[in-house]
Amino acid sequence: MFTLEYKHRYKRLFNTLSGVPMSTAVPSVMSTVLEEAAKYIVKKVVEGKGLSDREVVILILDQVNKWIELGFNDIDKRFKDIDKRFIDLKEYIDKRLENINRRIDDLNAAIKM
Repeated sequence: MFTLEYKHRYKRLFNTLSGVPMSTAVPSVMSTVLEEAAKYIVKKVVEGKGLSDREVVILILDQVNKWIELGFNDIDKRFKDIDKRFIDLKEYIDKRLENINRRIDDLNAAIKM
């Protein structure tokens, strides 16, 4: 297990990630740790060594993490598409309102004559 010194070192590391919110930093660190562990385990399999239950669980967690990331990326893409549609709709409505205002101004000018 970690000694008290390491616990303080990691606590300080996670609390001072240069302004990055913990909700962003922790999944990123976890993803990196799982990826590195998976690389080590794959190397072990290539060498013909057996895997412990923990190593199998790490491989499964790595795959689940990748699936979750793909799902979130897909959701982010959908939100960006929706945002673009809202922006396009706003531009269309703004253009229509400008045309209506121009017509009202033209009618007001015609009435004043």
